[in-house]
Amino acid sequence: MPYKKPVVVVTVGDPAGIGPEIALKALLHRRIYDVCKPLLIGHEQVIRRYWTQCNLEIPPLHVVHRVQDSEFIPGQIDLLDVSDDVNGTESIEFGKISAVAGSITLRDIECAVKLVMKGEVQAVVAGPHTKKSVEQAGVFFDGFPSLVARLTDTPLTNTFLMLVSGNLRIVNVTLHTSLREAIDAIKQDLVYQAIRAAADTVQKLVHHDVRVAVTGLNPHAGESGMFGREEIEEIGPAVQRAQEDGLNVTGPYPADSLFPDLLNGKFDVCVAMYHDQAHIPIKLAGPQLGSAFTIGTPVTFATVAHGSALQIAGQGIANPDGLVETILRVSGDGVALN
Repeated sequence: MPYKKPVVVVTVGDPAGIGPEIALKALLHRRIYDVCKPLLIGHEQVIRRYWTQCNLEIPPLHVVHRVQDSEFIPGQIDLLDVSDDVNGTESIEFGKISAVAGSITLRDIECAVKLVMKGEVQAVVAGPHTKKSVEQAGVFFDGFPSLVARLTDTPLTNTFLMLVSGNLRIVNVTLHTSLREAIDAIKQDLVYQAIRAAADTVQKLVHHDVRVAVTGLNPHAGESGMFGREEIEEIGPAVQRAQEDGLNVTGPYPADSLFPDLLNGKFDVCVAMYHDQAHIPIKLAGPQLGSAFTIGTPVTFATVAHGSALQIAGQGIANPDGLVETILRVSGDGVALN
């Protein structure tokens, strides 16, 4: 039975960064149209001005105001124009942090998530953001997972970030918080919810029981309590609880010895305890091709694993490969993850 290609909304992220450039470049890739129907969302004049700044030929833009008016023709970019929602876009300077750029970042995401919740599109791929610009827009912003959780009324304790690069998939139990706060947050319930979210998400990608590995928090996974008791009192019980649910999950393992096994395909996904424990192996594997999935919410949402690169914004030299790979990962074989 032939699959139905999902409609994937692509946002530019921070319009003062490389987001508009890599979005336009990515949506000119024929591979994308083989697996999905891509729809760019944003401010038409900002996007045209950016493309002109890059001294590149402007691709054909088919501007629409409703999803159903899109044509999804390779070589032509469908743009869902939401120009009326934010004032002051003419003040945006490429490479500069600003409240207007932060407001546009948020506005595009909110519009895209609403489209998924209404069933008009199947997934969102967001361009790279600049936290400081969103902060200047008056919103505390520690990343997309908390924002998507708020927009979908999902408890933050059920929402996690999964990093993907090649055959590496790593879920963060804690994310943008101090190491001291991350250690305090490692409790059985939170670790268990991360394991469940990891297994449920990856099960949509593989055709066998998902093999989940869980790292320890301390050196040598605590060495039976010698270097800390979190593995005994919190992480281990969470693993056992997931096993009792029928999940194929093992651990906690020392992180330094686990990641080679993950690279070699022994496991399908790893659950890591804190930010750097998860991000370092992904960035070593290839940050420009990595993706960051928000999981545990009712929408399929992903972004690139790199930043908005303000220092090269508007120069026409940004590489779109990470965004291309993220769109392909979200689309899978033509069926979005949700």
